Amino acid sequence: MRLLRIKDVRQTIAIMAALGATAAVAESFVSFLAMIITLALTFALVSIFFFYLYRRQQQINSLCDLIETTLQTGRSISGVFHIAYENDELTALFQQVQKISDRLCEHDLRLQKDKKYLKDFINNISRQLRIPLTSINIVASFLAAGNLSPQRQNELIQELNSLLAETNHLITTLLKIIRLDAGAANFRDAAIDVRTVLDKAAKPLAKLFNVKNIALNIETSEAASIQGDEAWIAVALGNIIKNSLESPDVNQIDINFVQNSTFTEIQIKDNGKGFDAKNLTQLFERSYRGKTVQELNLSADLTLSRLVIGSQNGTVTAEDLKSGGTCFVIKFYHPINTGALTSSHNPQQHT
Repeated sequence: MRLLRIKDVRQTIAIMAALGATAAVAESFVSFLAMIITLALTFALVSIFFFYLYRRQQQINSLCDLIETTLQTGRSISGVFHIAYENDELTALFQQVQKISDRLCEHDLRLQKDKKYLKDFINNISRQLRIPLTSINIVASFLAAGNLSPQRQNELIQELNSLLAETNHLITTLLKIIRLDAGAANFRDAAIDVRTVLDKAAKPLAKLFNVKNIALNIETSEAASIQGDEAWIAVALGNIIKNSLESPDVNQIDINFVQNSTFTEIQIKDNGKGFDAKNLTQLFERSYRGKTVQELNLSADLTLSRLVIGSQNGTVTAEDLKSGGTCFVIKFYHPINTGALTSSHNPQQHT
């Protein structure tokens, strides 16, 4: 049998048999019946010991089968094995094996999610880059064909430069999204004046405001502050302002903010046509919508804004205004002062 192949088992049985035989020989000088009883007890003890080892070996084999099943199927052994051996000596071993099994299953699930995310992300990137690259290829083919007037040639060169700049912005935004997804972005944590960060967000768009003849009105009724990384928050708010700038029929953008004990709220309103209900609910989703480079950039910019604001303990939503246009509502929640909460609930302070 398989148990007899184990050296320690063979040695233990041999020792028990030798001791029993010695005792039986000694008992034979006293009584033949005593010798028979001693031999019978020895045989019984060896049989019980062998049965115990056999049962233990079956338990170990069952545990090995479950481990093999976990490795092959990725399913955890939790709730399968501990019921049968709850009070057995194998419990400690099983508990450790169970921890390893659970961690392997969790790791496998993470790998599957990461694999799916990577596949979807690569598909999204491929679709998004295909549009600007196709546009660049078309303009380049016109330039390569020759027989163009100087005016037409300059127009195509300007269009090509614009496409390259938009594509560069798109790739930069996607790289920032990747950094945020990977947790590789290092955020500073400092008190930020809301008016200051709004001015910083709108400053790169000043030329666009002038070209489109759009008025920007930032209402400052009282001072307000938020906690986070000023540079990243300025980028997020700037992307939302830019989205309002690119909306059709916009001639004014109003920004106001209020602060209470729970959060600081910033509202960015425009008086354009707004969005239809379907697009409004999907505005910040990672869908990379758009048929032109500009539309793709706006979609990626809003995705980046949502990720940045979310990482700064904030939320962002969009809603249609009854008067027309869109209102972006950004809320930055104040960090909870655990020390103040502890002291306010300290019974010694109320005595």
